Amino acid sequence: MGVPLTSNYPLVPLLLSMNIAVCLFDTPLGGERSYLRTTDGRFALVKELVNMASRDLHLDVPTLVKVFDSTSRNFKLIRERILIERHGLRSERIALFGISLGVLISSFIFLRDGFGQRLLGCIGK
Repeated sequence: MGVPLTSNYPLVPLLLSMNIAVCLFDTPLGGERSYLRTTDGRFALVKELVNMASRDLHLDVPTLVKVFDSTSRNFKLIRERILIERHGLRSERIALFGISLGVLISSFIFLRDGFGQRLLGCIGK
């Protein structure tokens, strides 16, 4: 998996051919998605934090808790509205895969909410 997220789209047919359904999405402050629309995907989190600080927006513990909680709600909505309602995928065999900050967020959701049966992650290049 790599940045930008769109570079992973060719993997989807391969995974589907292996009977693996996949749902890819960027987490807040991750990948190519930017709150301030100022990043190009490289070192996105660092650039995002610098841009937020320059606008007097601070990333503190209450803000991070909100980011983690909102991403947890997104995971549940993706499962309910996309996987189950739209595609009829009802299996409980769900694996979470995170990249960089996504590892922390996925771990949080996996441990706190018991979402998924497997947890995978990678950090670095």
